[in-house]
Amino acid sequence: MITVRSRECPRDAVQLINELSRRAIMAGQHKINEELFASEMINFSKQRVSLLAQEAEFECPELADIIRGFYKIDYDYESFKATAELVKATLSDLPSSFSIRLYGRTLQPNNDESVFDLWKYLFDVGFLNARVSDKRNQDGFRHIYPHEEPNYVAKTRWNVMQATIWEIGPSYRDFLISYQKEMAAKTGLPPKRKSLFNTRR
Repeated sequence: MITVRSRECPRDAVQLINELSRRAIMAGQHKINEELFASEMINFSKQRVSLLAQEAEFECPELADIIRGFYKIDYDYESFKATAELVKATLSDLPSSFSIRLYGRTLQPNNDESVFDLWKYLFDVGFLNARVSDKRNQDGFRHIYPHEEPNYVAKTRWNVMQATIWEIGPSYRDFLISYQKEMAAKTGLPPKRKSLFNTRR
C-alpha cells in the first residue's frame, strides 16, 4: 500500500510513513491502523496531485484541472477502472471545458491527435495506468509501464489499447474521492451509482 500510494517514489514513501507515524504517536496508538491510513491518504493524495502539477508546470500547465475532470466518470468496471472507449470520450471532451496546453500547443476538443497526445502524457506521468489480462500471473493481469513500452499509447495502436483496462493511478484516487464528495456537497446531488467510493483495489 505504501509503495503504490507513493507513486513508487522513495521520497514520497518516506514522507507518507513519517506522517503516518507522527499521527499515530499523537493519537497514542502503537500501530498505524486502517482508519488512520485512510484519513491521512486524503491529504497525502492532494499533495501528490499538487506535486505532479508542479512537475508538469511547463509541459502541461492545466494538469491539475485535467485530473479533476476524472471525478465524474461513470467507470465501466470497479472504481477507477475504465475501458479505452470511456477514457477516449473523456479526453475528447475535456478541452471543451477549459483550455489545455501540452508542450506549448493548445489541444482541440474531439480531435484524435489531441486525445492521443494527452493520453500518452497522462500515461507517461503515471496518472493513467495500463492493465492487461495475463493468466500467467497469480492475479490474472499485469501492468504495462511507459519505460517498457514507450509507444504503447498511439492512434496506430488503438486495437491494443482497446484490449487494455485503464486505471487511475493509486496515488491520486483519494484526491478524486474527496473532490467528488466536495462537488456533490456543492450541488446537493448524491454521488453517482458507480461512484469512486469503493476503493478496495
